[in-house]
Amino acid sequence: MRAIVPFRIQQTWVAIEAAHVCEVLGERGWIKIPSNAPQIPGIVAWQGRAIALFDLGALGGALLPLQPGQRRPRTLVVNVSGSMLALPVDGVMEVEAVDDSRVQACHVTRLASCSTEVEVHGRPMPLLNLSEAMNGILGSPR
Repeated sequence: MRAIVPFRIQQTWVAIEAAHVCEVLGERGWIKIPSNAPQIPGIVAWQGRAIALFDLGALGGALLPLQPGQRRPRTLVVNVSGSMLALPVDGVMEVEAVDDSRVQACHVTRLASCSTEVEVHGRPMPLLNLSEAMNGILGSPR
């Protein structure tokens, strides 16, 4: 069994391992910063510090990237290998326990950094590999 958190960006449902999720916040403003990676367009204030805003729409595929100043109704604060990130999303479901047998190679869905998918409430959704997504942006650890 594994625990996942399904979330929606625009009309696309995606899931991540629940162990990555530290907090689900409401809408958060963000400050644009110069960045070589379009996936990290800015920063968000969280618990008295600034954390990177991670824009899944900038990974490519069916999702549109955030526009400067654009907000989404929810913000997932996630921990990826010790780095805290803010993921702006349009909706979040409760944590779901899914049997490993329900996780399969992507057949129905396509999204960067997602090689597997899971069906939740009759809806197939890609299972996002946050570590892979971050390594693709920042490069492999040295």
